[in-house]
Amino acid sequence: TKQIHENYNFSDKIKYQIVDAKKINFPENSFDVVFAKSVLGFFDDDDRRIIMDEIYRVLRPGGFFLFAENMKGNFFHQLARKLFVRWGKKWNYLSQDNLIEMFSKFDVKKIYYTGVLTLFFTRNKMLYKLALILDYCLFFIPNNLKYVSYGYISK
Repeated sequence: TKQIHENYNFSDKIKYQIVDAKKINFPENSFDVVFAKSVLGFFDDDDRRIIMDEIYRVLRPGGFFLFAENMKGNFFHQLARKLFVRWGKKWNYLSQDNLIEMFSKFDVKKIYYTGVLTLFFTRNKMLYKLALILDYCLFFIPNNLKYVSYGYISK
């Protein structure tokens, strides 16, 4: 990401820093936006509560938390991850209930769910593109059976 920002002459507008998500070393109301991708599943429920409290604390009123997270998905998603993903047995894949609980103190919540077939075709570009189209057509599948969530919440 850093290289992409440099290529587009944007790196001077971004500061890169390692931060402990459970103890964010910035004062209250410091940020307009906080972003996390595939982070929350690394932690258990107790740690996720701490992290969400910290994110809430450092966001300014009206600020946004943008996220993309891996969800439990359906039985086949769970089985495939246990069998074929190195960290699949250790990762704490989220459920809809997890998200609703974690985001409860935020005022605005816009959460989207996607992904039914694409998980199984990541190694073949052409089949993956076909699975993307089919996933789009499978909009009627209940959200709790999809394996990706993304969206934003606001303080």
